[in-house]
Amino acid sequence: MANAQSPGSGGRGPQPPKPRRSPLQSLIYWTLVLGVWGLIFVVAFFAVFAVDLPDTSKLYDVQRQPSVSYLDRSGALVAVRGSQYAPPVDLDALPDHVPEAFIAIEDRWYYYHFGFNPWGIVRSQLYNMKRESGPCAAARRSPSSSPATSS
Repeated sequence: MANAQSPGSGGRGPQPPKPRRSPLQSLIYWTLVLGVWGLIFVVAFFAVFAVDLPDTSKLYDVQRQPSVSYLDRSGALVAVRGSQYAPPVDLDALPDHVPEAFIAIEDRWYYYHFGFNPWGIVRSQLYNMKRESGPCAAARRSPSSSPATSS
């Protein structure tokens, strides 16, 4: 009876506790776990939304409506009716200051972010929340202070 084992041990003796992971091992483990789940999310995201994307094979086949030019008897242009399209301009054919002017007006951080500027979005939200009027003002206004309900 001295060799009797407890019923739940399965015939083995007491097992030593599992060694704990070091902080570096935990970081690597959780990075891999999050990476796998992130990859699953990205694949599922593209699988869901790629179904609705349009066909890109005819992307550059532009069908434009013709315009009508009215000329007088001498052949001088009087008027043009319909859409007027200029031929596309090669970016290299423009003076250097033209692309720089577009970037300066549109987004001065154009070369330093990855397609959208998260700091610019936060800055504009803070600006909108500080103003008395604007897109965020209606959410802050209580029904009793609304000009439509006050008498």
